[in-house]
Amino acid sequence: MTATTVDIHLHPKPGCDIIDITSRVATAVQQQGIQSGLVQVFSPHTTSAIRINENDPALLNDFKHNIDRAIPNNVHYDHNDIDVRKNARAHLASFMYGASESVPIVDGKLSLGQWQSIFFIDFDGGRSEGRHVIINMITAV
Repeated sequence: MTATTVDIHLHPKPGCDIIDITSRVATAVQQQGIQSGLVQVFSPHTTSAIRINENDPALLNDFKHNIDRAIPNNVHYDHNDIDVRKNARAHLASFMYGASESVPIVDGKLSLGQWQSIFFIDFDGGRSEGRHVIINMITAV
C-alpha cells in the first residue's frame, strides 16, 4: 500500500460558500495514475466541511437555509465573546457536517454515484489567505 498527498488551494466567497471540488479530486487521482484504492478528502479548517451530495443549485440553496434554521444568527454564542471573528455559527456547522469524506477509486476513477459531487463548504468564507484541502490517495498495490 502506498499513499500520496496533494493540496488544492481555494478562495471561498464571504459567508457560506459551497465549492464543487469533484473535478479537482478526480484530476489528482488521474495524475497519480491510481487504478484501485481510496481517496480521502480532508479540510484542516475548523469552520469548514467536506460533504458529498448532488450539485443542484436549488438543493445547495436549501442547504444554506437549513444552516440558518439549525444555527440561527440571532442567539448568543459564548465563543463569540472571545473571538473577534464572531464565527461560532461557522464552528458549529463544521461540527455538524464533518471535515472529511472518503471515496473508493475503481478502474482509475472516483466511484461516486450518478448524482454525487464532492463539496468543500466554507461556513466562514472570504478570508484573504484562502483555504486548502488535502487529498490523500491510498493505492492498493
